Amino acid sequence: MRFFPPRQPNELVPGLAVGHDGPIRADAPAAAQWNAPWFDLAPRAGLLVLFPASVDHAVLENEDPDDSRFSISLDLVLTAPKGEGGASAEYLAPHPADWQQVG
Repeated sequence: MRFFPPRQPNELVPGLAVGHDGPIRADAPAAAQWNAPWFDLAPRAGLLVLFPASVDHAVLENEDPDDSRFSISLDLVLTAPKGEGGASAEYLAPHPADWQQVG
């Protein structure tokens, strides 16, 4: 899975992460990690990744023909418990049973 952060990890000097001994050289192993415009997360058995929908992301091609990999996308909405009579918990949407059709 590839994540595209909304901004570079190094915001002081965009595109040039600075290490303890000064700027990281382009050929240094850390340069690929800290100067890349994306972050890759390798799949492994049992891994569940949850992240906000606002994060740009992509699922990379599965290069192992003998291995199945599944990517499931969904939206999750936290709501107040049913039967609160419209007095929902602070910062929670009303329970779907309390929703009203508009229009």
